[in-house]
Amino acid sequence: MKTIYKTQKEHTLIKKISEKGKIYVSSAYDKDAHIAAHPSSLEDVVRFYQDNFKAKLHVLAITKKEAQIALESNCNFTYQSEFYDIASMARDDIELLKLKLSSTDCAKDNTYRYITTTIRNHGVRRSPGDIAQAIHQYSAFDSESIIGIAQKKFSEIEKRTKAALSVTNREGMDVRKVSSKDEVCIDEILNGGIFIDATGTGFGKTEKAEAILNKAARGLYVTHRRSIVQASIPFATHYERINIGSEAEIQTVKTVINSIGKPQVQEFINCAPLDVLVIDEVAQVLRHIAEGAFDGKNDRVTAWEKLSEALKRARVIYIADADTADFVIDYVKSIRKNEKIVMFESGRSLAAEVVIENFEDAEAAAVSEIYNGKAFIATDSKAFVRKHALEANNEGVKGVIGITSDSIGNYADILEDTKMLSSFSSLMFSPAITSSVSIVDGGFTDHYGLFNGIITSGDAVQMLRRERTATKFIVGVKPCREILIEKAEEILLKNSGEPTEFDRFAARIEADSNFIRNNISASLSTALELAGFKVTIGSLDNQVAKYKAKCINASASQYESMVHKNELLSAVSADRKIIKKAKENGEMNSITCIEIERAELEKTVGTINITEQHIKDWQRGDLAGQIRNLEIARLSLSDAEKKNLLEKNKKRASRDRFNYLAHRELLSLVLDTLNISKETLMGSFTTDDANQLGEILHERRVDFNRLILKKKLKKTPAKHFTRTAKKLLSEFGLLTGDGVTSTVDGVMMNTYTVTKASAERVLRYLDKRKVVEIGE
Repeated sequence: MKTIYKTQKEHTLIKKISEKGKIYVSSAYDKDAHIAAHPSSLEDVVRFYQDNFKAKLHVLAITKKEAQIALESNCNFTYQSEFYDIASMARDDIELLKLKLSSTDCAKDNTYRYITTTIRNHGVRRSPGDIAQAIHQYSAFDSESIIGIAQKKFSEIEKRTKAALSVTNREGMDVRKVSSKDEVCIDEILNGGIFIDATGTGFGKTEKAEAILNKAARGLYVTHRRSIVQASIPFATHYERINIGSEAEIQTVKTVINSIGKPQVQEFINCAPLDVLVIDEVAQVLRHIAEGAFDGKNDRVTAWEKLSEALKRARVIYIADADTADFVIDYVKSIRKNEKIVMFESGRSLAAEVVIENFEDAEAAAVSEIYNGKAFIATDSKAFVRKHALEANNEGVKGVIGITSDSIGNYADILEDTKMLSSFSSLMFSPAITSSVSIVDGGFTDHYGLFNGIITSGDAVQMLRRERTATKFIVGVKPCREILIEKAEEILLKNSGEPTEFDRFAARIEADSNFIRNNISASLSTALELAGFKVTIGSLDNQVAKYKAKCINASASQYESMVHKNELLSAVSADRKIIKKAKENGEMNSITCIEIERAELEKTVGTINITEQHIKDWQRGDLAGQIRNLEIARLSLSDAEKKNLLEKNKKRASRDRFNYLAHRELLSLVLDTLNISKETLMGSFTTDDANQLGEILHERRVDFNRLILKKKLKKTPAKHFTRTAKKLLSEFGLLTGDGVTSTVDGVMMNTYTVTKASAERVLRYLDKRKVVEIGE
């Protein structure tokens, strides 16, 4: 028990409180309260105890203003005999509560926030009429105005989604509507020109690409995934199998975009005229250049430049992608200025319905089907796929397949012959499966899509389209927790120096992707309708099923963690060649995946003798980031300058250049302001120190948010920075103990000290890494 007699805030302790229990705060001498705060200092008192104690705060609000204070502080409260549990409330319900409690001058802003939050979280599951009905009695607007505001927001999302996922600007193009694949004439294409095949599923784009390249004098096939390259154009020479010196004798080469800059591929393109260039899944190719993983010399700027050069040189350009969009057209026009573009389109009407359900209900139904039926589940969550594939096998449910980019190599035979799926019970997969895979007789009884805003709505549609014969999908969708930057000009601020043409190209793609992900609950329905699906709203609400799914999810997560630990303990570390190849390919089998993680773990902890304690500290890679942050903060100024110079001399996009000087400065600033020694990693800071750090970092918010730290600062400065300071220290692997309260000149404050155990743990790994580096 700890007794607080006074702080720098005006309040009185009514009875003893426990730092880890529950504290009731009131602005009066309420018999249930621990603390009576002066009404004018209630907010400061709440914030002080919230930042400095592990106790759960509960405000006994007397007035509406006090209820507002509790709500803005994310603190549970009671008002007019009604209890509000903020932690369990949905974001839009919190915004509705803010609107109920808002004053007249805030009602308009709170109305807009509620509408935006509701559409972000629920999308088409909340119509403008539903929104108006929920808030009209609290809003400063009448129902008709609320409906108009909501409709405008939906229209904005629809317009930008269509521009990002389809072609809306057709000026100067020869657009042809086709009703069968025979209307796309190969002979016309081979006569020369630029042709974009944006027809839908079943129009034979892959077969057309193969036929065109087969008749070409010299052809190049480019796509974004290794698995597509392996499965497509069987007569073409794979980029890894080109014998140096034989480039002029080869008729056709196929390559992933990451490797288009390799010397042998460039020699093939440049040693003789390029007759035909085929870009398969062009939208994905360009998005991969802008945002995907690149490694070593095969950087994104080189890929962009070399693809642009091939586009400029080719006599025939055949671009195949049902998801061709405005940014694709603009890219082609920027290279082949004023040339005519022919685009083939098909009427899209699929005999399939998508029922959009609440995410938790859709997930509950899918989980039940995994263990009791024959389910097809497309999801953007690798964790969901892996844990349920393992748990199902552990529970004796045979034939459940889980495919991700980390395990796709295990299932190459099945993906080449999808008829084999009929002998398995359920299929779960992440975006690793691409449009080259068509499932026509998997025998699945139910089809699901579970999307968490990790991918765009266009990618989600691509995943559902892999099952060609399904007539109904049950889909649950929710946005990612972090709100991503939606404006290209703001994304460019993250780069150093004047933006290049490539920077602008990449920022546009990233901004559109972020917008769609932020609003995926609404944008998905637009994407589905563009693809020809019939979209309806479902009404599942099974509390029992949701509870069972929650229990199964927890059990599966626990089992997966145990399996992962044992895999890491027994794995052999991957060598550098395997790691480099895996990074280039972006796809691997499950054994290679765990061997690469083992190699990263060994490098981080500085030993090949891995123990369970190492794995516990590892935390799926968090330890690597903590060690990296400390090593950068410890760099000398001259060493940071040398590393920056090396980065500057590399041919890379601005977004991929690591700024050692900026990182060293700001990471050191965090430690120095909080009085943490870079050598011993020990030290203490007060609430005033934390608040001072908050003020300094907020002034440099743009620079700080460029760092590779997980924590990002919001535009509105935090009134109290203690919790954020603790989170920042955790990114160095440093933890703090309970606050110690002291009085200085009659003012009380809390002091936090780095725990000796956390400092010693990180120092131990830093020292071992030094030994390894010297030994190398």
